[in-house]
Amino acid sequence: MSLRDYAWMLNDPARINAFRRAITAIVKPGDVVVEIGAGLGTFSFLACQAGASRVYAIEDNVFDALCEIVDKQTFCDRIKPIRGNSHNIKLPEKANVIIFEDFNSAFLGVGMNKFFDDSSRRFLLSGGKWLPSEAVICGALYEAPAKWEKLSAWRNENDHLGGLDFSPLAGWMLNSKFRDEYSPDGFISSPRDLRRYRLGGEAETYDLSWRGEDVSERRANVHGICVWFRLEFGDGIILDNAPGTDETVYQQVFFPLSAPVPVADGERVEWSLYCTPGGDGNEISWNWRVESQGGLAEGTTFADSPFLVANLIKNSENHVPILDSDLRMAKFILGEVDGKQTQGEIAVKLQKEFPNEIQGERKALQYVVYVLGN
Repeated sequence: MSLRDYAWMLNDPARINAFRRAITAIVKPGDVVVEIGAGLGTFSFLACQAGASRVYAIEDNVFDALCEIVDKQTFCDRIKPIRGNSHNIKLPEKANVIIFEDFNSAFLGVGMNKFFDDSSRRFLLSGGKWLPSEAVICGALYEAPAKWEKLSAWRNENDHLGGLDFSPLAGWMLNSKFRDEYSPDGFISSPRDLRRYRLGGEAETYDLSWRGEDVSERRANVHGICVWFRLEFGDGIILDNAPGTDETVYQQVFFPLSAPVPVADGERVEWSLYCTPGGDGNEISWNWRVESQGGLAEGTTFADSPFLVANLIKNSENHVPILDSDLRMAKFILGEVDGKQTQGEIAVKLQKEFPNEIQGERKALQYVVYVLGN
């Protein structure tokens, strides 16, 4: 995310107000608070205003901006900005409250199982609280003819492409998920809760396996499934990014079908939505399916790219790596790290050692910075 994205998030009254109400209600004078993914520090500041004695603001992406903004606050002595990923950070004490809201539009994301378990175990006091405390994934059958036609348009010849065939692109697009603002006018079935999560709860798993049926409320074509989430903080405080509610930065997600599925008014329609995490908690794929008397269609993000299978093979435990030029250069760079040489000095040596692979000192330096930064 860029600094502009963080600034945009500040212009989200629904999000800010929900967290302000929750922090005011939950954080008590003298509490220790940890905010993970603090961004520009908004919720850390609200925790200080609520009376927190110390706030550990963990941030990596815009850490320098966070520090500069912290220095502008009258309570800056109570905020401890910490650069890095939470998995790699040790705190001097545990907290009464952990604040976290780095969710994508469908809530579930990469590494959530590991993140919540690790953060609760190492950062949170017994009896401590997460803000938000619970989250609910919601969804509904959805009609979006213009959106679907745009995604599937690559199946046909396009005049401006002069007869060139890009038809494989349609398959990849119709197996992708799309974040946007969607209107409640597209609902074919009543919105429903698909799964509730207790954040940081013992033995909680952050996956999704929902299958059921809904009654179509009108004659229509199902073009996909619209998904969103609701954050719950306790004391009746919620933040809902459903279509038709106050617009938020989270928006919603649309899962398009491979073909429109016609439904009659009052017809019972079967549908399912799954999110399968890998063994390390990483998101592997979303799978969805809709079936009515008029037809069946489905989709999977496993097929949203021709590169995915190759990448999965490369990342598997059975893959046998080969020392290609990239790995040889990375090995050389790491071998030069001695606590004395600068990155620029290592880059000069890299270019001399690999003149055919690296052209120019600037590219050599960029590669050194990339390798050492990862």
